[in-house]
Amino acid sequence: MLADGIGGHNAGKMASHIASQVIYPELCELENYLKKGKIDPEDIAEAIRGLFSVCNGIVSSASRDVELVNGM
Repeated sequence: MLADGIGGHNAGKMASHIASQVIYPELCELENYLKKGKIDPEDIAEAIRGLFSVCNGIVSSASRDVELVNGM
């Protein structure tokens, strides 16, 4: 998995790390659900969009809560 920060943004490396730590295990779980038929293939795109939305919220929250990485 590759998560690249936006150049010049404060703590982009940290944001990328948080994103990869949140997204990768969830994508693995989603893949397992798909293989076991627990999720309709047509619902995958929406599930991934939701995952990225949650991840964005986590990164945004960390950005607000930790002064050292404010604005990441």
